[in-house]
Amino acid sequence: MLHSIAVTTDFSPASRESISAAAVLARKFGSRIQIVHVAEGLPARPNPVQAAMEEAAGDGAKALERGLLDL
Repeated sequence: MLHSIAVTTDFSPASRESISAAAVLARKFGSRIQIVHVAEGLPARPNPVQAAMEEAAGDGAKALERGLLDL
């Protein structure tokens, strides 16, 4: 069974055909479709989870330096 079908697109007519074919398969197998488009030259958006982890790690290091953490 296909749980998920990934389809890449550049928004061209050929890509639309690929999406249509994926839709037929998705209906047949009860799958989800994930459409992926990659754009070059755009700035990367920061990952909020990674930023929060880095901030927490920095806060912990500062607290350790101040002697606020009991080990």
